[in-house]
Amino acid sequence: MYDLIGDVGGTNCRLAIWDNQASVVRSHRVYQTNQFHNLASAVAQFKSEVEVTDLERACIAIANPISGDRVSMTNSTWEFSIRDTQTALQLKSLSLINDWEAIGYALPDLSRGRVRPLFGSHAVKDPVLSDEPAVLAGVGTGLGAAIVVPGPGGQVISVAGESGHMSYSPIEDIDIAILRHLMSQFGHVSFERLLSGPGLQNIKNALEAITSIPSRAKSPAEIVESARSQSDPISEQTLQIFARTLGSFVGNLALVVNAKGGIYLGGGVLDKIGSALCVDSFKNGLTNKGRLGDALANLPVYLMEDETLALTGCVNYLRSHAGS
Repeated sequence: MYDLIGDVGGTNCRLAIWDNQASVVRSHRVYQTNQFHNLASAVAQFKSEVEVTDLERACIAIANPISGDRVSMTNSTWEFSIRDTQTALQLKSLSLINDWEAIGYALPDLSRGRVRPLFGSHAVKDPVLSDEPAVLAGVGTGLGAAIVVPGPGGQVISVAGESGHMSYSPIEDIDIAILRHLMSQFGHVSFERLLSGPGLQNIKNALEAITSIPSRAKSPAEIVESARSQSDPISEQTLQIFARTLGSFVGNLALVVNAKGGIYLGGGVLDKIGSALCVDSFKNGLTNKGRLGDALANLPVYLMEDETLALTGCVNYLRSHAGS
């Protein structure tokens, strides 16, 4: 029996086959999301390439809230009916879950090869502990997050929300100036306006306007490269502010659930930033929480280095919902 698993974001669409008998993932393909009009057309292309027709169930992680039958992606033009897509693909069941909810379901399968400590002081256990609440956050085309709490039988309960759209809450003077600049452009300023691929551009543009210092970087990729080579002061400051804002964001989430299980970071933008991430700035944002700053300073913080974790989460979701 074969199941379809997938991970759909604003940029990439990953599809694969889960072979239940062999317990392995097969035929992993990566497409550009904007190549297709919707999920059904992407799966049709996938099926034509891998020549699999007997798919029974599907679980697709998607960078979007799931509410009811209609899906309208925030960072893509995709819009479709879950029910109609299931019918078109001739599936017994089609489950759509938030992409960071899916990564939360993969948390018990994290191991030393798939995650590394950000601060270098926390030993990674194999598998990562699941007996305390944990916070996950990912920076890509948008900002995703989930909270994971222990569940029965060694499983976890993964709960995703739209915390990336919480109001940005700066403390430093320069960050407040950036907020004012972005308010003039967007009105409401969420954390996602800074913590995303477009967010890097937003920070850089705001700094140029505030300081009157031009930057040679014209894209998020150029911002990262210019900061890494220390060839552009605005780009360097952009990554410092990005890191501080990321620390502040995940610190807020960690306080909500007392995340003693740790903080787990990932996403395409963090993959590209890599070693250029300003760890000191991140720690400053994480711990600048008044009386509870010291408690947050002692939380383990990990970088997840496996771009297929959402697929693992989809497999675990299908396993745990086999009777539903």
